[in-house]
Amino acid sequence: MLPPEEPPATDHFTAIQLPVFPRLVLPGNPRKPEYDVELRTIRGSIIRKILCDTSNLSPRGIRLSGAVVAGPLDLSDLQVTVPLILTSCRFQGTIALKRASFPHISLMESIADDIDAKYLTIEHDLNLFGLECSGGLDLTDTHIKGSVNLRRARLAGDYRPALEADRIQVDGTVVATDLRANSKTNETIRLVGANIAGQLNLKSAEITNASGVALVADGLQARDVYLNDGFSARGVGELGAVRLSGANITGHANLSDATISNPSGPALDGQRLRADHDFVLCDNFSAEGGGALGAIRLAGAHIAGQLNMQSATISNRNGPALAADQIHVEGSIACVTEFQAKGEVCLTGAHIGGQLQFSGASVSEPNGNAINADGIRVDGGAFLDDGFIAEGSLRFIGARITGQLAFRNAALNNPKGTALALHGMQVHGDVFLDEGFHAQGAGNTGVVLLHRAQIHGLLSFKNAIIRTDDKDCLHLGLSRTHIGASLTLPISHLRTNSGTRFRVDLDGLTYSGIPRGASTKEWINLLRECTVAYVAQPYQQIASAHRAAGHEHDARRVFVAQQNDLRRRGDLGGPFRRLVHWASGVLIGYGFHSWRALGGLLASVFLSIVLTYSASASGVTIHTQNARPTSCKPIEVLGLAIDQAVPLVKTGSKQLCQIDTNKSVGQFYFAASWSTQLLGWAFATLFVAGFTGIVRKK
Repeated sequence: MLPPEEPPATDHFTAIQLPVFPRLVLPGNPRKPEYDVELRTIRGSIIRKILCDTSNLSPRGIRLSGAVVAGPLDLSDLQVTVPLILTSCRFQGTIALKRASFPHISLMESIADDIDAKYLTIEHDLNLFGLECSGGLDLTDTHIKGSVNLRRARLAGDYRPALEADRIQVDGTVVATDLRANSKTNETIRLVGANIAGQLNLKSAEITNASGVALVADGLQARDVYLNDGFSARGVGELGAVRLSGANITGHANLSDATISNPSGPALDGQRLRADHDFVLCDNFSAEGGGALGAIRLAGAHIAGQLNMQSATISNRNGPALAADQIHVEGSIACVTEFQAKGEVCLTGAHIGGQLQFSGASVSEPNGNAINADGIRVDGGAFLDDGFIAEGSLRFIGARITGQLAFRNAALNNPKGTALALHGMQVHGDVFLDEGFHAQGAGNTGVVLLHRAQIHGLLSFKNAIIRTDDKDCLHLGLSRTHIGASLTLPISHLRTNSGTRFRVDLDGLTYSGIPRGASTKEWINLLRECTVAYVAQPYQQIASAHRAAGHEHDARRVFVAQQNDLRRRGDLGGPFRRLVHWASGVLIGYGFHSWRALGGLLASVFLSIVLTYSASASGVTIHTQNARPTSCKPIEVLGLAIDQAVPLVKTGSKQLCQIDTNKSVGQFYFAASWSTQLLGWAFATLFVAGFTGIVRKK
């Protein structure tokens, strides 16, 4: 039978004299006591009446163990100065603690339907260790000046969140390790605007929601947040499974070895989150999301330490894996050691104070961008090397990297477009796409593109492979790219492993010194056979590099090759000019081989000598100043030949000896002398023009 409504004697219910009910348990289920109703039941109203007048209570307060509390326990608005400790009790009605004040409350291992503790104030601790609450625990706007213990608690809510603690203020820590919570409403646990001076510890907790958010902690303020060591959260919908949007974590945030899933929205939403130390999602951390918002959302977040995702796995079947555009990380982003992202990693506009590390990672988005880091700023180096694998496009357009950029031993593959896009990038260190670097792309844009890039250090393609099976696809784009140091381009190796005819765009490319990895002949062949169209600048750049190094012979070879390519693919303004250009190349090597004109001049002199001596042998070379013509002497015939063939050179023999045109044979030799004079003038003019550089300048 139930105790009477009124206690028989007030002093019977002091803390010392209050009966402690023996706890009986069902075999095999220690958490579910089987109560003897007659011996172990007390009405909740009696407990309230006792607490309304605590003058006769011991400072130890009310202590019950193994009791059944019948009816509601309404302690709302009470200002109590002694602890309330109800251990392993079974509450058959609602526990109401609204606006109440206690020094300490413990419901350890108790079972309740629902608890309403809005605006509750506790001077010390709230101990809910092992609590089972099937109708929801409401701690909205409470103030706990000590700590909250929810270890091994089991919370559920069919029509309300399992735990609702919006704007809760805890001056100590909240420990909820091994917590189990589920709800059928939109949220399972709410900590919106919560202020926790110490830790929020949910290690090994399991939070599920089949119709909404598992954990929503938007605007949370806490020193440290631990959702690690087997923490598990499952939610549904676009709001996410775990929400930390706008949270302010002054210490560490650790989600290592956590598993978070949401098939139709973000797994973790940490937009505008701020962490003053490291944010850790490593050691088998797993996040599975769905949709365009991303599996992990860290857009606009500010992390003062590192963002550590070592060995993490993030997946999204129909959207980004990591959406962290505009994120600011003062340390490094470490996605290394078997980090896997199935879906796009978005870092557009991000600012990283340390390094960007993807060494040994794997990122896959075959239908789009594997990594989109357009406009990213990295104050250290960026390392996507040591076995890094990307399926999809890598974009670093407009990126600014203070250190080096390394893709050594990386494998990039985009079956639908560009493998690596570095347009407009600025790198103050070196860029390495070498030592096993392999890129394969498709389409008509290009496989590896560095158009308008500014590289202050060197650029190396040593032992690189750039392939495409699309004959119209550009392999390598370096137009208007500036390299402050040397360029290493193994042309023969690249062409051998190109898949199709190797095609490059080098218009406007500048670099320091002579390129490494290829001979001058290989460079000439590359510019002639592999460039998209004829442009003069790439020829002039490499020729200038050879000339600056004192390799005048190689420089001339390049200049001549340029003119040959100009005639073959360039615009010379019509067939006549093309013919003149061809003649210039044949006769004087476009001004770089003027000795050819000198040879032609000597040949015309020799021809003139042959013709003149033939005329003399025919008796048509005579002295014209004598009244009776006589034959010219051999030395005079030689002088006449030279005078006819060599412009501006006069031996005086022409005044003494001439060809007699009165005879038909003399007329023939006289007409032939015109050809030698014409050839002499032509070759002499070409020689002077080539020697003085007039042709080259033109």
